[in-house]
Amino acid sequence: ECNSITSVTASDDNICVGELSMVKAISSDGSDIKWYLTPTGGTPLFTTRSNEEYKVEPTTNIVYYAELSTLSDPDCPNVRLPLVIQVNARPLNPTCSESVDICSDEKINLNDYIINAVTTPGGTFEWRTGPLVTDPLVASPTSVGPGEYYLFEKSGAGCFSNPAILNVKGKTCDKFIDITLRKTADKRLVARNDVVTY
Repeated sequence: ECNSITSVTASDDNICVGELSMVKAISSDGSDIKWYLTPTGGTPLFTTRSNEEYKVEPTTNIVYYAELSTLSDPDCPNVRLPLVIQVNARPLNPTCSESVDICSDEKINLNDYIINAVTTPGGTFEWRTGPLVTDPLVASPTSVGPGEYYLFEKSGAGCFSNPAILNVKGKTCDKFIDITLRKTADKRLVARNDVVTY
């Protein structure tokens, strides 16, 4: 009976540039697996044991081909099995105002301070409370007070840009309070129910 590769898998076959995936192949008799970048010929890129994970970090769409390192019988076919990994581009870094001064009790719309448009198909902007894509989303970006806010672009494929930072600075604003003691009325003779303006 001819031995064969029974499965070829990746931990993630749809990744973003800069991310990694773990590839793995299983042989029916436990023999080693050779991995290539071509369907025939060429030099093995790496070799793994059966069911052993191997880390790859491709920077563009790629096809790996898995082949048995040894055959149980010279007459058995040795077919390379393909494994496709799609690598998605990250959005360009967004641009926003760096700093905005507002009154401490004032609210602003963060989206008013985004300068550029999205750079990827299906891209959207996201405001987060910290510099990591795992940090919480800003609950209400159209009405925020003082604080530091991080702008990301997220592509339709789910890849994130690096963040831009908007620092909203709160300041104490003067309140106008009329404390003058002498007032001048707009009327000297006042009838019942007249309105007098000072």
